[in-house]
Amino acid sequence: MFKIVQGLGYLFWLKVASFAITSVLGIIAVLHDFKAKGDNQEKGAGHLNFWGKLTLAGLGVAALIGAVSQVAETTQQGRVAHATIVIGKSGGCPLQAPLGRAR
Repeated sequence: MFKIVQGLGYLFWLKVASFAITSVLGIIAVLHDFKAKGDNQEKGAGHLNFWGKLTLAGLGVAALIGAVSQVAETTQQGRVAHATIVIGKSGGCPLQAPLGRAR
């Protein structure tokens, strides 16, 4: 199993990191309040507390990681598609070779 994990690319690990961060933030959301409590608005009631700021920052990081991994994956797929087209046009595609006689 360890060899399978070693063969996975960085895109996989970026997606795992994004999922893990989002999961941890979901657990924090269940366990803590995000806004300060109180009746007096002058004392900061209704503003984000430590947990709210941590969650907001974490969601930003998770969104950034997810966006970067998606852009990288799309770019990689475009390169593979372009290389396939170039190989196909040059006649070097192994799939164009005859497969043998039909029986």
